[in-house]
Amino acid sequence: MPFRRYGQRMSHACHDHSRSARPVQRIGRIAGLLIAAAAVGCFPGCEPGDKQGTQPPSRPPARVTTASAISRDVPIYLERIGRIMALEVVAIVPQVGGKLIAAHVQDGADVRKNDLLFEIDPRPFEAELASAQAGLAQDKALLELASAELTRFESAVAMNAVSKLEYDQRKNAVAIAEAKVEAAKASVQTAKLNLEYTRILSPIDGRAGALLVHPGNVVKENDAPLLMIQRLDPIYAEFTITENDLGTVRELMAAM
Repeated sequence: MPFRRYGQRMSHACHDHSRSARPVQRIGRIAGLLIAAAAVGCFPGCEPGDKQGTQPPSRPPARVTTASAISRDVPIYLERIGRIMALEVVAIVPQVGGKLIAAHVQDGADVRKNDLLFEIDPRPFEAELASAQAGLAQDKALLELASAELTRFESAVAMNAVSKLEYDQRKNAVAIAEAKVEAAKASVQTAKLNLEYTRILSPIDGRAGALLVHPGNVVKENDAPLLMIQRLDPIYAEFTITENDLGTVRELMAAM
């Protein structure tokens, strides 16, 4: 009985050992296959013709563009911040007062010298001119009368028919009449100028700004401007430069 149990134990031990050896044999076979595949270069992604140490393909040479060098003067640039200024800026101010009846210029329009810009109602000034002309005619008539009386008194004085005092009075009356005629002429001239001022003309060539007063408004003599006109030809550029660049700029400007 003891012998039998010992044999059974031995047989069981041998049976268990055979079971555990099978996985070891399988692992050994797989490892051998992998080593053989590596030896012949059969891994996925490997090409049979590849050899260890093969150099990668070289890149083509880079394209280079060449140009011939030339010798010439190169302008010197100084970049500065500045502003553009008009050569002239004229404010169009009415020289007579009245109702503005017409505007013959638009915002931003280019105008020429003596172009008609605005019109002021001329009727009051036409009446003033007519009155001044009538006053001139009256003063001329009074001058003629005074001159005729002086001529008669000159003859009477020569014959001692009138006194020297009366003669001097007539002579003084002629001088006063002549002064009145000159004053009347000046009044006529002033009335003509005022009538001309009702037609406002451009004093320069340039570009008009925005209309500041529109027709229908009553304007005053020498009051707020109606329009601004800027001369743009030529035009100025105003900017600042450093003291170090000032000498160079002066030399270049003198050489121009």
